[in-house]
Amino acid sequence: MISSNSEKIQNEEGIHNYSRQVECCKQRLKKTEQGDVGISFLEKLHLHGLEDGRIIVYGARLSLILNLFNGNGIKIVDATKADCEKILFAILNTKINKGRHYSGESKCAFALALLRLVHHAKTGEIGSREEGYVDEVSWIKPSRYRNRDDEIEILPEDLLTPRELY
Repeated sequence: MISSNSEKIQNEEGIHNYSRQVECCKQRLKKTEQGDVGISFLEKLHLHGLEDGRIIVYGARLSLILNLFNGNGIKIVDATKADCEKILFAILNTKINKGRHYSGESKCAFALALLRLVHHAKTGEIGSREEGYVDEVSWIKPSRYRNRDDEIEILPEDLLTPRELY
């Protein structure tokens, strides 16, 4: 039986406790150079109507993006198109687990986060496809980075027959 306290937490926060994750993300960003830009961006996403679960998708990518800007000595607010190209190139070529690159979905999410973060840093707004983005990032098309090869097709011969099970 679930206690009423657990039920209350689950009803307010959900099982993933996204609001706490957003706060933890902001705390990490406070310790990062240009983290104030990232925090402002996350808060603007909230004002823009995004739920905490979606904000976490952006927040989880900000550390790498900010580290790349900081490591190259680039202030986001002053970033040029060439700077943004360099950052996106670094993201697309970052190796993670066992020397593999990010999945197509992750590359797409990083590209979208970069696009919207830079737009926000320069304008104070989130931006959208309909409204357009600043010239420095308007060329980024996040869906272009999805790998269609990531979608695994299951063929009939891939399935086990009853005979193979026993």
